[in-house]
Amino acid sequence: MLQSTAVVATDAPERYAKQLLAHIGRKNTVETVDGERHGGRLVFAYGTETVRPEDNNLVLEAAAEDPDSLAHVEDVLGRHLERLGAKRELVVTWQRRRCRQRRRYRRLSSIPSRRFRADHPH
Repeated sequence: MLQSTAVVATDAPERYAKQLLAHIGRKNTVETVDGERHGGRLVFAYGTETVRPEDNNLVLEAAAEDPDSLAHVEDVLGRHLERLGAKRELVVTWQRRRCRQRRRYRRLSSIPSRRFRADHPH
């Protein structure tokens, strides 16, 4: 999973979060995020975007499976937010990072385990 984050300085992060989620949410699914009263997660066919207002910042967190899809999520959110915040000259700058997924292994009970003795040929 690829991820990127943009921290946008603004004196009205809750207002921009609400506008962004409402505007893009007309054509996409919006999910609530635990503990976020004014934030949410937008779900696209090609990735997700979490919008979180913080003290004097609007935090955008994009995630997608491949670089092209991540670029698409970044473009959609960045363009819309910059358009909504044009009067205040909001600028969205993304910082990318690669997320390592933890692999979970479980033992299949239907397959018996084998123990090898040192004197037994493998």
